[in-house]
Amino acid sequence: VGAFRLFVAQHVIDEIYEHGDRLAALKGGEPERFFQAWEEMYLPLIRRVDDWEVLLDLLTPQERQRIDMLRSRDPDDVPSACLSLVLGGFYFSEDRYALEAVYGSDADFELHHQWVDILKVGGDSFALDNLQQSTATVAAVTSVITWEGIKWIASKTHPLVVAGVLAFAVALLRKLPPEKRESTVQMGGHVLNMIAEVVKQANMTSNLFASFCPVTPSLSSLGEILGSRIALKRACLYSLARERASSRSAK
Repeated sequence: VGAFRLFVAQHVIDEIYEHGDRLAALKGGEPERFFQAWEEMYLPLIRRVDDWEVLLDLLTPQERQRIDMLRSRDPDDVPSACLSLVLGGFYFSEDRYALEAVYGSDADFELHHQWVDILKVGGDSFALDNLQQSTATVAAVTSVITWEGIKWIASKTHPLVVAGVLAFAVALLRKLPPEKRESTVQMGGHVLNMIAEVVKQANMTSNLFASFCPVTPSLSSLGEILGSRIALKRACLYSLARERASSRSAK
């Protein structure tokens, strides 16, 4: 639904095709329908990263040390862990070794696991299988989406247009009979309270989500550790992952 951007290393795509038959069987479904849904509904929303090796040069010595440890334990997860570190993005895995490579060994992985249900809300299968249990998580994600929509409209609207619309609304309000004016003001107050609650919930959810992203060194720290050119490359990739305009390249 656009609340999150999904980045994956190529090996994740490969594993879906490798284990798709088994995943379909676990749900009692047909592999053909599983792969059709995967290719038509999910794969188009995923940003696939093939050349993950270039990310190794962008890691700090401490991050590289954790990645080297992961390589000795489970090399298949190295590309995804590198991607998460460079982009500073939320990394979800059931593999503790991979999580330790991204977050460190002292992270609270129990809280991390609680995001499974929230992240699944955007999928049709979750909505159908768990509709009665998803009220809270649906509200959380809906708040984020609504707030993002409000911010997008505000960013596309000139302040003079907003002022003109407000002035027009005030003029119309003054022409109403007193009793209708009062009821309209009350209704407007309810709407504003609802928007304020959406903003509050969206900010809470957004801040909670951000707290589960790996800690990214500041640009100045990266410059001191890696040099200015490499720090700039990493900063550009970090910003590109969050860029709203689609026609932007890493270069």
